Amino acid sequence: MDKSPTTILDPGTGSIKFGVCNFDNSCNQQVYKNLSIPAIYGTPKYPLSIHRWPNRNGKYRHDYQIGKHVHMLYDMLNVTHPVIRGVVKDWDVVMTILEDGLKMFDYQPDDFPKALLISEPWFHSRIKREKMVEIVFEKCDYDKFYSVPQTVLTLYNYGETSGYVLESGYGQTQFTPIFEGHKVQYGCFNFNKGGFDLTSSLAKKLKNQANQFLQLNTAEKNGNCIHTFHHYYELETLKIHPNDAHQVLTSKELETSTLYDEIFFFDTPTVQSGDTPNNPQNLIKLIQESYEILVTDQSENKSMTAITSLINHIPKNLFLGGGNASNKHFQDRIGKGWVNNNPINTLAPDESEWAVWKGGCKFVCHPSIDTYWIKSQEYYETGPNIINLCSL
Repeated sequence: MDKSPTTILDPGTGSIKFGVCNFDNSCNQQVYKNLSIPAIYGTPKYPLSIHRWPNRNGKYRHDYQIGKHVHMLYDMLNVTHPVIRGVVKDWDVVMTILEDGLKMFDYQPDDFPKALLISEPWFHSRIKREKMVEIVFEKCDYDKFYSVPQTVLTLYNYGETSGYVLESGYGQTQFTPIFEGHKVQYGCFNFNKGGFDLTSSLAKKLKNQANQFLQLNTAEKNGNCIHTFHHYYELETLKIHPNDAHQVLTSKELETSTLYDEIFFFDTPTVQSGDTPNNPQNLIKLIQESYEILVTDQSENKSMTAITSLINHIPKNLFLGGGNASNKHFQDRIGKGWVNNNPINTLAPDESEWAVWKGGCKFVCHPSIDTYWIKSQEYYETGPNIINLCSL
């Protein structure tokens, strides 16, 4: 097993989670440090419009801002969201945020770990994956690199290699059957709803009821699973007087359970005047339909029969990950849906929003990790397509 330090990057829609995983020989165990930065980036609209101040080492910051600093100077910046619905749209911005974050760990650019593990959605296209590996090797100068589906890393966080994973984050929700660390592509699906839709729904209900920003402490946000307001749209629309916050939030239509039901477990199609009905958006039904298709014996198609045989060897456990998995109502609705139709257990971690990143820590400590790494020499010999030739 390679015991050199490894950078682990989990680029999410709401926040970019990253850190360094190392192996301490003195105590013979894994050690790591991590950080989460809101996935938002800003450059000045006008010359010298950013107030520059020195860092701890006396050097001045660059003419851009990341994370929470963008919110404070929003009107003065051209704002970019590098990750949309779980897919990275601007790798240059993501890697800039990563490099600035590593400097917060007192790493100098020459001391950055030379191995990088990146999580990605299961539906990542070939072109986007090739762009990712090109940025890593040609612009960031890493020696070793590998990318793993987020749902696979979530499963590693549980210490398992086979099972069903439901990863529900800030921008999208993924369902993936996994067998021996490899996703079963035929049974995967993506549900483009997440924590952002919950907060946006709450914003629409509140925007005409008050004049000041809604302020919720960390404990209350964790209890209600109302996600951190990373986007300026939410800061603008969540305008409510602090003294009236409790009264408004306790109304029936603004209860967290009601919001979750509207976004994830909506049964009746919505019909507006002059429009055709929308498709029902019920996450439980989508999971059940996918599961039933997988376990049904397609005797007329030999390839489908092989897939069905493989699926029958996957343990009947549904592992939850992502920020929404920490909500008790979300766990109960998913669990009851499975109990009524299929004998399957639903499991959720304590810190579900870090499930992917912690799974990455366990993955890089796997004894056979050296066989997975894509090395820079192999990249320059084969080209960006090498990422499509060796993936889980």
